[in-house]
Amino acid sequence: MLDEHETRLVERCRNGNEAAWAELYQTHAPTVTRFIARMLLPKDVVEDLVQQVFVEVFSSLKRFRGDSKVSTWLYRVAVFQVQRHLRSEWRLWRRKRAAADVCTVLGIFSSDNPAMHAEMVAQLRVLKSTLDSMNSKHRFVWVMRELQGLSTEEVAAVLDTKVGTVRSRLFEARRQVFAAFGKAGFATDGLSFPLGGIHFDEIAAKTRGASQ
Repeated sequence: MLDEHETRLVERCRNGNEAAWAELYQTHAPTVTRFIARMLLPKDVVEDLVQQVFVEVFSSLKRFRGDSKVSTWLYRVAVFQVQRHLRSEWRLWRRKRAAADVCTVLGIFSSDNPAMHAEMVAQLRVLKSTLDSMNSKHRFVWVMRELQGLSTEEVAAVLDTKVGTVRSRLFEARRQVFAAFGKAGFATDGLSFPLGGIHFDEIAAKTRGASQ
C-alpha cells in the first residue's frame, strides 16, 4: 500500500504536475537502472529499457490502483519490459547462432576502467552465460534477491507469486550459478562477483540448503 507521501505524489502526477513527475523519476530511476543493468544486458539496451519503463509508467499511472508501493509497481513494469526484450533477443540469437563477447557487449573495457582484473572478467563471462541460459523466472528472482537486495517477500510482491515459489526458484537459480562457477574451475572461498559485491561463499552456503 502507498504511504501518505506516495499517495500525494501519485495524485500530483495524475494532475499533470511536472515537478511531481520529476520527483518520481529521480527517486526511482536509479533503482530501475541498476535492476535492468544487473540482468547483464548491453548498456544501450539498458538505457532503452529504462526509458520504456518510465514511458509506460507515465502513460498508465492513471490506472495504478495504489494496492502496492510505487517501487513494487515499477519493478513489475521493468520485469515486463525485460521479459519482452529477452524473448526478442532469443529469437534473434537463434537466427544468428552467435553471441558477442560479454566484455564488448557490456563495455567494461572502456577507457575509464582499463585495469579490471582478468579473473573478475572471467567471472563475469561465467555469470552472464549462466544468466542467459537460465529460465527468466529464475533469473529475475536471482537478480532481485542477490543483486538488488530485495527480501523474499518483496520479490514475491513484485512477481505476484507466493513466497514459497520465490524460495524454490531462488534455490534453483543459486544451484545453477554455483554449478557454473564450480565447472569453470573457480575456488569458492572468498570469490566475489564483479557486480554488487556479492561473495560467492555466501551464495554457496545458501545453495547447499539454507533458505531465507
